[in-house]
Amino acid sequence: MCVGVGSYSGVHAMGTCMVSFGDVEGYYPPKPLEVSIETNKAKSVAGVYKPKPKGKICIKTTSDRGDVDGDIYVDGDYTGVGSCTVERTIGVHTVSYGDMKGYEKPSSKSIDVKEGGTISVVGRYDYIPPELMPPKAEILSPKDGATVYSDEWIVLSGKGDDSDGVVSEYMWGVDGLVIGHGKDLRYKFRDIGKHTVTLAVIDNDGLSDEYSAKIYVDVKPSITLSIAPDVLRSTSEQARLRIAIKTLLPNPSTIVEIHTIQTTQGVEIKEDDERAILTSLEVMSGKPEIRTISVGASEMGKYSIKLIGYYWLADDPGNPKGIESNEVNFKVAGGGHTASKPEPYGFENVKLFALVALVVIYLVRRRKRRRTS
Repeated sequence: MCVGVGSYSGVHAMGTCMVSFGDVEGYYPPKPLEVSIETNKAKSVAGVYKPKPKGKICIKTTSDRGDVDGDIYVDGDYTGVGSCTVERTIGVHTVSYGDMKGYEKPSSKSIDVKEGGTISVVGRYDYIPPELMPPKAEILSPKDGATVYSDEWIVLSGKGDDSDGVVSEYMWGVDGLVIGHGKDLRYKFRDIGKHTVTLAVIDNDGLSDEYSAKIYVDVKPSITLSIAPDVLRSTSEQARLRIAIKTLLPNPSTIVEIHTIQTTQGVEIKEDDERAILTSLEVMSGKPEIRTISVGASEMGKYSIKLIGYYWLADDPGNPKGIESNEVNFKVAGGGHTASKPEPYGFENVKLFALVALVVIYLVRRRKRRRTS
């Protein structure tokens, strides 16, 4: 039974008892003592601890990449970092190590310390290469689900991010076929329908990532002009110019905005007719937009008409593209109300002289016939 620490004083019954001592680190405990207790007598007992001999442990932490600052523990007590020398009593002691990010720590090791000796211990940390992170690819343009038009140059634009390195290569593909390299690439689709655009990025570690977008390719809208008749007999006549705007794209609708009527000088178009075509028109597949206006000219000659404007998808108004119609021609051939040119001065005298000459010739021929008969 433990009765105290360091010293104890107490009353006990007569007889014999055993006094023993606990362990103290670094010391040999005293041997147990048999003590006889007598009436009215005091007994003094001293337990003498003898220090144990000591030795040294030199500890260092290192790795295959050089020395490292690992935490060092002896018998569970922290003793230093990187390297240290500790003195311990003879016997077996345990050396262990703390965790280090990016390394696997050494296993604990039992060290048998000898009296007056020095033991060197090296704790080797094993480097753990970080897990390589693949890059991330992203297509910026065209967006997934976008519609583009055939035979029209567009820019395929993308980006690549790599958290533990750099992107070294960008590779573009359409429907599984490689079409070019680089972050940005000009490309022209020819086949209408649905296509898959893919951007593959490769980083400096050889890791890769892909990003795909589905796009739709269609033919761009058309503005077709026709004129009838294409020959006018006078400046008072007018021809009918028919404007047909159509698209093959069913959805979304296409907005066509005509902003310029390009004509040869002298073509006359009424103000109301101009307002009817210088406007924004919404067209869808199977529903062409038709406009018919009157055109004429101020004088005889040949003339041409063309329409110029922009078009865009109804759900993408910030991406307009230019569009032009075909060119139609007509001419004013003359006659009708066209003003006649004045005859030159003296022309009436010439006509009178010609008439007199004809009369003289007629009379001479008639006289000759009478003489002959």
